[in-house]
Amino acid sequence: MKRKIVVILCFLLLTPVYAGAFQNEPDNFRGIKWGTNISQLPEMYGCTEHELISTCLRKGDEMQIGIACVKGIGYIFYQDKLCGVQIHCEDASNFKELKKAVFSEYGGGWQENESIGRYIWLGNDVMITLVKDLDGGKLYYYYMPLVSIYRKELDERAKK
Repeated sequence: MKRKIVVILCFLLLTPVYAGAFQNEPDNFRGIKWGTNISQLPEMYGCTEHELISTCLRKGDEMQIGIACVKGIGYIFYQDKLCGVQIHCEDASNFKELKKAVFSEYGGGWQENESIGRYIWLGNDVMITLVKDLDGGKLYYYYMPLVSIYRKELDERAKK
């Protein structure tokens, strides 16, 4: 789990902040608005902390996106506020279905390099990233107003 958190942190630090638009930019994930305080979410459990963020699981979460079966959904909190979600699916067939569901909801996404299975949706407040890997793939949602504050805090800590 620590390795996953480190990967998320690296991605957040290395990805520039963009502003734009894509279809159906979400203001929430599964009914939880971005920025919601974890104290208002009693269904969260199993939280792990690393580098100023907590990643939690949600009781009763449906392990499906479209018809893709997902292995896990982690809710990411910074300053106790929902700032991201990470979703992991196993195997190529589930990744294919996950990709279909995401493309259907948000449009085609942007690829820097077509040979790399990474797609990005850059909205006014939310960035979504879909990444194919050897085990299947991952889908990330980032609420950029909080992520920007998080980055600044990490930068300030690094200077000290």
